[in-house]
Amino acid sequence: MECGRLLTEAKAKVGHGNWLPWLEANFEFTPQWARSCIRLAERGAEIESAVSISAALKQIAAPKATTGSGSHRRVQHEHVEQELRRLFVRGEWRQPRGIPELDVIPDAPIAWAVLGVMLYHVNKAGAPTDFGYADLDEYVAERLPDVENAWRGLEFEWAVWAEEDRREHVR
Repeated sequence: MECGRLLTEAKAKVGHGNWLPWLEANFEFTPQWARSCIRLAERGAEIESAVSISAALKQIAAPKATTGSGSHRRVQHEHVEQELRRLFVRGEWRQPRGIPELDVIPDAPIAWAVLGVMLYHVNKAGAPTDFGYADLDEYVAERLPDVENAWRGLEFEWAVWAEEDRREHVR
């Protein structure tokens, strides 16, 4: 837990956008392992008894019982996660009416923007904290790594699209 406490302090010091480069330069384990250490430090009081780090992580990862609007919000977040995977992991945004609000198949920049808006609303609604994560980046990395990969792929497609568009306008 001391490791997680120290990593939390370091994360606060290096600032947004500098965390992963700092980890690569100063931490010999994976970013996922760093996040696990931080979670153990933050939620260590919730661990009843564990014979291993993985057992402790399973205890704090288990969904907390919620009632009322909290459980309703949890269901909404699960639905949004399914939609994110449907659209961006399975690539259904490329299908006609894949994004119901659009009558046409969007270009990569539009799909990228839709993904960003969906993640913004997940964050604004409190999903990361509802699921026990400190911020949206950690939430996506832990719960939606396939969506994070789709995000990177869309960024690449956007760059290719922008270059092709630029070349058309130069001619």
